[in-house]
Amino acid sequence: MTRHLSQGREEIILMKTDEPIEKRFATSLDLIADLGELISSHRDFTTIVNSSLHMILDAFAAPAGAVLRYDYEKKSIHPLASKGTGVDDVDIEVDREVLRWFLENKRPVACGALEPGGPPAPPAPPAPDASGETEVAHLSEPDGARTYRPCAATAQTGRFARRLASIFGARLVAPLVVRDEFLGLLLLCGPMKPLSSSGASEIKILSILTQQLASTLQSHSLLKKLMHKYQENKTLYENLSLIYYETILAFSAAIDAKDVYTKGHSQRVSAYASSVTKEMGWSDEETEGIGIAGLLHDVGKIAIDKSIINKPSRLTSVESTQLNCHPVIGYEILSKIRLPWKGISRVIRHHHERVDGTGYPDRLAGPAIPVGAKVLALADSFDAMTTDRPYRKRLSFEEAMAEIEDNLGRQFDPMVVVHFVSVIVKELDGKVERPSVTSFLAEDIRNDRTRRYLADLKKRLSGTARPTHNS
Repeated sequence: MTRHLSQGREEIILMKTDEPIEKRFATSLDLIADLGELISSHRDFTTIVNSSLHMILDAFAAPAGAVLRYDYEKKSIHPLASKGTGVDDVDIEVDREVLRWFLENKRPVACGALEPGGPPAPPAPPAPDASGETEVAHLSEPDGARTYRPCAATAQTGRFARRLASIFGARLVAPLVVRDEFLGLLLLCGPMKPLSSSGASEIKILSILTQQLASTLQSHSLLKKLMHKYQENKTLYENLSLIYYETILAFSAAIDAKDVYTKGHSQRVSAYASSVTKEMGWSDEETEGIGIAGLLHDVGKIAIDKSIINKPSRLTSVESTQLNCHPVIGYEILSKIRLPWKGISRVIRHHHERVDGTGYPDRLAGPAIPVGAKVLALADSFDAMTTDRPYRKRLSFEEAMAEIEDNLGRQFDPMVVVHFVSVIVKELDGKVERPSVTSFLAEDIRNDRTRRYLADLKKRLSGTARPTHNS
């Protein structure tokens, strides 16, 4: 590649034609390999396109140029990268006929007298390729130099080419096409000397380079489309999840409304259970599932007579039997619904089981009880003890924790209790951004006495707890 001065102005020779063909061939291969390496690098898209443009311009000794990207929605092209054109922000409409012409020809085009019926083809056009056609669609210099016109161009294409020459100073336009998708244009701009009789090989190299660049644009376009679809699906999922969650909240509120004393009970159980499973190391999806189970754990009560639920005195054996059916009723309701969280219906069925096997409905014991059900059992009981009920006033925090400690290994799994205590300690120490246990309590437990009590409780629990696995 070289530059020379002719009649006081700089002209461009695309490649040195006096070099041995072997050297020119090796140089071409190096250029193609370098561009391929750049395109396959881990650099960001903008850097790759800019660097590719500079590499091609340097290789063909073009003083300026641009990569224009086609927008199928706007049906226009705009600069994606540019050098020396002074144009960075412009939209140029692409006529359908022009688009069709570039897709059909897929060749670099010179911007000149690119019109039907232009000057006749010279006696020595560029060397033809294997198909018998030359590689340059049309090349013209305004100073009377030789003109190549092996391909007929439409009037619209001619006007479009002249506009590119006017705006960017474009002299050579290479379409960026992959299969039948038009992605944009590569412009070589500035004064350029007409191609010699060996120019077809140079244009062939340019075609290969633009094909590599076009593949980069296509890959990025596909990625953008995929990301757009991903964002659409993500937004749709989030909206559906919000609707789903709000529906479940409304459902749980309707359940709690049957009991004048348990307003907000399901939400508190959900919050307590979620905080415990998060402390236990459950995944976000599993923690979300246990939260939903907390909201729906009493869904079976919709089939229980309201007078039984709100009875202020002790229930009869018949009434207790009816009330104790609500976990099974809840299971029957939810097992017929295809919920996105696994095992919720089973967790709800067993949230009144006891680790010693004396619970209901199936009298499961120890490891036979799902861990989620053990967590719900603790959360449900803790909220029941720390809120007013028809048959008694709420217990204090320490009284409730003492009751839980007394029932370790009988009603409650010790390891679940250990994690519950850890959650409360972290909340009191300010290590939790949004407290989910202490914020619901009717009393303020942020004091040194409670901290000492919990520290002693953790010591006592450490000898009784064994690892609990999610099942």
